[in-house]
Amino acid sequence: MEPKGLAFYYKSNNSARPLLYFFPSDRLSIQKGSLESVQYQSEPETDEAYAYELRFAYQSKDASSGGTSILSRPKYNATASFLRLGIDGNGFILGVCEDNQCVACPLANGLIGWSKSCEAEKVTSCRASDFHYYKVVCVDQFPSKFTKGDCVKESACESKCSKDCKCLGYFYNQQSSRCWIAYELKTLTKVENSTHVGYIKAPNQCDGLNAISIS
Repeated sequence: MEPKGLAFYYKSNNSARPLLYFFPSDRLSIQKGSLESVQYQSEPETDEAYAYELRFAYQSKDASSGGTSILSRPKYNATASFLRLGIDGNGFILGVCEDNQCVACPLANGLIGWSKSCEAEKVTSCRASDFHYYKVVCVDQFPSKFTKGDCVKESACESKCSKDCKCLGYFYNQQSSRCWIAYELKTLTKVENSTHVGYIKAPNQCDGLNAISIS
C-alpha cells in the first residue's frame, strides 16, 4: 500500500528498484489523508445469489474517505475466487497481445505466429558492437501505463540502453518524446498508434529462431 492508493511492483533481477506495473487510480484512490487498509471481498449481490461482486473495500487512516470499488460481477458462486495479478496477466515469458490473446511473435525480420517457445534472444555481451536492435511498431509495455518515462530524444534513449548491460530494450513514444528503458520485456500490448515503438536488443549472431510475442 502507498499513502494515496494500492500499487503493485515487480522485483526484477535486472533493476535495482522494483518496477511499477499496476496502480488502479481509477478504481481506488484516497483524496484526503492516507490509505489505512484494503480488503478483497467476494459477496452475493442479492439474497438469491444470482451474481457476485468481487471488490476492493478501502479506508483512510483518519476515516475521512473510503468505500468500495467493484472489480467484477461474475454470474456464479465466487466465494472461492481469489485475486491474482501477474506482471502481464499471462503465464508465458514474453508476447505481444491484443484482446487478451497473443497474436504474434516479433522477430528481426517481421512477425510470425506466436508459440509458447517465443522468447527474446539473450544478449551476453555489453559491447555495442556485439548487439543490435530490431524495431516493433504499434506496441506499448507495462511501465508506460503507470510511469511518465524520460523526456529525451530517441537517439538518447537508445544510447542509455546501449550503455546499460541489464537493459533488454527500450520503448519510445515519438509524439511525446518519452523514453522507457526495459529491464523486463514480458508481454507487449498492441496499440493502433504507430508512434508507439519498441526496440529489442538482440545479439549480432542471433539466428532468429527465438524472439518475443505480441498480443
